[in-house]
Amino acid sequence: MGFICRNFGHKWKDCHCVQCGMTRSEGHAYHATDNPCVQICSNCGSRKATHDWEGPGCIKTCRVCGVSDGFPHRWKYQGGHVVCSVCSETKHKLVYTIQNCPVSELCCEICGKVGGTNDGTDYGCDFIKEPCLPKNGAKK
Repeated sequence: MGFICRNFGHKWKDCHCVQCGMTRSEGHAYHATDNPCVQICSNCGSRKATHDWEGPGCIKTCRVCGVSDGFPHRWKYQGGHVVCSVCSETKHKLVYTIQNCPVSELCCEICGKVGGTNDGTDYGCDFIKEPCLPKNGAKK
């Protein structure tokens, strides 16, 4: 913001100040773009998105243009599954293949990955970080 605007106020023309170039939220002249959900102001170039979000959980998809947005899942172990603590989506259905303290080994029934602990040292799959892709193209 320039000296004149700071001391004497802005001189607004539609959505932008002709003295310092600052923009405001009112006075935009939005027009359509190639994306049906996005409009651009012909005065200042600001963009306005009007997505129609669908989908439960952390990641949502726009019904109109197909763009995805959201937050990464927060995975945790819960009852033999790896579950998102935010949206409750699950991955990795885990069963013990070895359960002799201090050695334990888990296997995912969906993807077949194996991981666990061996004398307190992690080995194999980190089920929290690894995606669960069904083996042999089977559905989850």
